[in-house]
Amino acid sequence: MKRAILVYAVLAVAATACGSDPDPVVDVDSAYDCTVEMRDEMYVAGMEKVSDTGTVFALLDSQPSPPAKVVDSDIDNLWTVQITDDAGNPVDIGATSDYADVCKTLDDPTCNTTLFLDPEMPDHGHGSTIKSQVKTTDTAGTYEIKKVNLWMSGYWEITMGAEDHGSVTFKLCIDG
Repeated sequence: MKRAILVYAVLAVAATACGSDPDPVVDVDSAYDCTVEMRDEMYVAGMEKVSDTGTVFALLDSQPSPPAKVVDSDIDNLWTVQITDDAGNPVDIGATSDYADVCKTLDDPTCNTTLFLDPEMPDHGHGSTIKSQVKTTDTAGTYEIKKVNLWMSGYWEITMGAEDHGSVTFKLCIDG
């Protein structure tokens, strides 16, 4: 009888541990092994994506490089991007030499530029709640974006676009 009760107890604990929740809670600080991630693109400084309008969005540089989970930083990930139209001309997004918030969509009335940036974790159904900020550089069509907040290790899809120039998605895995 004691053996039957013990077996039943072990089975009950095992069934509870496995659970039936398809979306288990993930520890933000848990390690994520990007070597097994097949959907991401290997970050290379200068990587380019072309939108459906022919606009080229180039990720010229990232600090740190490659983009990483950064904790407790005003800069977070600092990206230098270049945006050129289908004829190779610099795209003006309305940024100035002072940092301005970048919105996740152009529908947001608080946007000060025509650039949008939306970092999302599709596996988790969330993104970043921190708005990135953009400013111009000395080169036309080249911008500095700070606070690209990839706060959690794992697979990220970062959609970047500009009004009337379409959008692209950078697919990156952040080690943790």
